[in-house]
Amino acid sequence: MSAAPQPIIQAVGRGDVEAVRAWLEAGGDASALSERGTALICFAACTSGARMVELLLTAARPAKAGYADDEGWTALHAAAGRLIKDRSGPAAVALLCDHGADVNARMFTSLEYDEHGEPYYDEPNPPTPLLCAADYGLSCEIVRVLLSRGADVTATSASGDSAEDYARATLDRPVVASIEAAVAEYDYDSVAQAIQYWDDLDEPWRLEGEVERIIELLADVRSAGSWKHYTGAWRVELLLLQRLCSGGRAYPGDGSRREYRWRPASIEDLEAKIKAVMAKSKTALAAQPAPAPVRDAFAAAPPSDMPSMKIARRSPSSSRGTRS
Repeated sequence: MSAAPQPIIQAVGRGDVEAVRAWLEAGGDASALSERGTALICFAACTSGARMVELLLTAARPAKAGYADDEGWTALHAAAGRLIKDRSGPAAVALLCDHGADVNARMFTSLEYDEHGEPYYDEPNPPTPLLCAADYGLSCEIVRVLLSRGADVTATSASGDSAEDYARATLDRPVVASIEAAVAEYDYDSVAQAIQYWDDLDEPWRLEGEVERIIELLADVRSAGSWKHYTGAWRVELLLLQRLCSGGRAYPGDGSRREYRWRPASIEDLEAKIKAVMAKSKTALAAQPAPAPVRDAFAAAPPSDMPSMKIARRSPSSSRGTRS
């Protein structure tokens, strides 16, 4: 692969689409690398966003969506773990996946030994794009796109940490309501600077509610078994809810799927859930006072203007064979 000129690397980094387009039309190679071996598509994925990613992927000499450096780092890792100033990160992730990037690509991990001879895994970064997205905890939509493109929700790091584990580890970070709020809170000059220097903070901030949404989504998909089953379970659940509502046996509330997020992990789990609901219903019924029998209530105080409602009953045995 050819070396990328430094001005073009800078243009990709600042999102100058027109300058990069002119270079490509003049014969530039979109798969070119920096002096350190980083592909232009990686710079675009973590700094410029979807427009630059699309430009490089569709050039006459296109970038390789699945290019990995000598550590296994790909553009998808870069896009999954970053915020983009124009908020196009999810679109960039989708473009890379749709152009052949491996959604479950793993960074290389080596087994090292400490000074006491104890083994440990040298794993400075989460190994898969999904684990990267969960570790940064900045965009639930990026997590959603990765899962919809086939990311393995059960994948773990070499030390056994899952995407949910990475996401939960970020819950102790300071919370800001938005990136704009972070600019004011941390004295950044701009949103772009807030995003650029987020990694350099001793205690990075997190966006309010975003990590919680990521954890909930990951748990739901893991419970369903796969993204396909998760989305299918929601469609079945919605149809069932609509049928119950039309029969007057349920009401949709505010229409939020958040109210109906439980899904059985297995048939045994479903049976246990049904038994628990039935037991709760029996307990509630047992706690209610027994209603007075209707016959006794009328016998105690029969209305004077009500005609007799007695019905001549025949025993089952006396009614047999009476019809000719």
